[in-house]
Amino acid sequence: MRKTSLKAEKDGIYRRNIGYLHRVDGKLTQPKLSLGRVKRTAQERFDRIAAIWHRIELESKQAGTSPIWDDLSLKIAKAIGKGEPAYRYSLPNADSETYARIVEAVARCYPEIPVLPEDEAAYHEGKAGEEEKWKEVEASEKSLLALAADLKAVVLDMPGNDRKYVNLLGDKTLHQALDAYSEHIASEKFDKSERAVNDTGQTKRSMVRQIKSYVDDVPLQSLTDYASVDRLFGIFRNRPITHRYKTPMKAKTASNLIGEFAQFFDWLHTQPDWDWREPLDYHRISHRPLGLEGDDDSDADDIPTYTVAQLKTLFEYGTPLERLLLLLGVNCAYGADQIGRLRVGEVIEKNGVHYIKRVRRKKKVKGIHRLFRITYEGLQWAIRGRETDSTAHVLVNSRGNPLWRKTKGGNRSRDIPNAWYRLLDRVQQDHPSFPRHGFNTLRDTSANFVRRIDGEGVASAHLTHRHQHPDRNLRRYTNVPWKVVFKAQRILERKLTEAFTVDGDPWQERDHQYVTQAQIRRMRAMAREGKPVAQIARELGVANTTVYRWIGSDRPSKVRKKRSVKKR
Repeated sequence: MRKTSLKAEKDGIYRRNIGYLHRVDGKLTQPKLSLGRVKRTAQERFDRIAAIWHRIELESKQAGTSPIWDDLSLKIAKAIGKGEPAYRYSLPNADSETYARIVEAVARCYPEIPVLPEDEAAYHEGKAGEEEKWKEVEASEKSLLALAADLKAVVLDMPGNDRKYVNLLGDKTLHQALDAYSEHIASEKFDKSERAVNDTGQTKRSMVRQIKSYVDDVPLQSLTDYASVDRLFGIFRNRPITHRYKTPMKAKTASNLIGEFAQFFDWLHTQPDWDWREPLDYHRISHRPLGLEGDDDSDADDIPTYTVAQLKTLFEYGTPLERLLLLLGVNCAYGADQIGRLRVGEVIEKNGVHYIKRVRRKKKVKGIHRLFRITYEGLQWAIRGRETDSTAHVLVNSRGNPLWRKTKGGNRSRDIPNAWYRLLDRVQQDHPSFPRHGFNTLRDTSANFVRRIDGEGVASAHLTHRHQHPDRNLRRYTNVPWKVVFKAQRILERKLTEAFTVDGDPWQERDHQYVTQAQIRRMRAMAREGKPVAQIARELGVANTTVYRWIGSDRPSKVRKKRSVKKR
């Protein structure tokens, strides 16, 4: 398939040639599938169809044949292209039980679209027959399980036997092993200083939960050969439809899950209690996810960043806390965790210039950032009036807890991201089209500015990355040229001085914030025009006291005189 973005044809419909098909004369042709008139919908439909075609290509490669659409796959692909909510499967002249089994088999083979029976009466009749048979099977199994349990008890009572060697029932399952692996991660990644599982451990445990949601819970004894284990990895190699977005899984996500799945099996191989060993040729299992049409387009997209004008808007609308978060993100290229962990003793002064000097916890790399004047003022505002020592956190909430901390459930606090999104909410009230990027976009914005100022090496040092040069050993023999880094940070401060300038004291607390910045500007402009407070309040839909609070010195002279007379 062509690695190009979708384009609408003259009639406004998106179409694409996908795969190959035999014509009547035996020659190959490419069927053109319609995908709809909305590009985003067309892209989503195309990705689902492409996932089916990639499976056909993979199966053909394994069989040593050319990939060709079969009749069923092509019908399902066309149904997806038309936007049908489900594909209705029919099988004339089949008995009801066979029909029910095949419908369910087709549904498992094509997760890209719900597969439903065309003949619902025959399907339900077949399901009823299946259930009766399964009841008979379950009754037989219960008898066998009871017999096996008795045998296990007898074997365990024999001298010299240990429970870990007895697995007559094969009752240890894949999900149980994944749960045990998750507990192993929790113990290995437990941070004593924070009394919680660290970020890496939480991420790994989250991936284990994701893996469980996509793979069936099968007995470990059924995973003793290459094909059975490879089939599990194939679930993620083929990039399944995600539970949340109903689109093929991102390549990066699939790659991460495959990597964690491989680490799980490596761990399981070393655990004698689980009695499982890697099958022959296990190392030959592919860990590479399939590529889809839209992957190259997304990989080529620019990293989202904010412009100087957008930073000015954010600073204007921010509260003192939000302004400090903004400054630390741009001045020091800090993310939420680095800001939340910042300690008072890490802010230092040398020759009248202030810096933050600290070791980045994630990479174990020293970072030094020359502070903008306004950033240092914000840090002084943050610790003002508090009895602090050098180990105290700079930013704390109303209860005195640091903004970065672990909750009772072991998750990261959302104080900083929540504050950021509250700021974006206020900005978008006046500017609905303002870009709504995550907090770490400030870190990307900062690095992007520094890279333009002095190149990749200085930007890498500014980000506190382990390697500032393609030669990964260079850092072992040389020091970071901090003077060059500080010079770039001085230039960055001059570039952004206007963006971080507002009328009045930027660190003045706001006891009330019921109006937007656009309303405030409108109040002051109307006051300078001499309009009465009552009229301003009426036109803007606010109280008179709100107008008095915000117009300040712009209050009409007549009003000021009247109020002064009353005081006399």
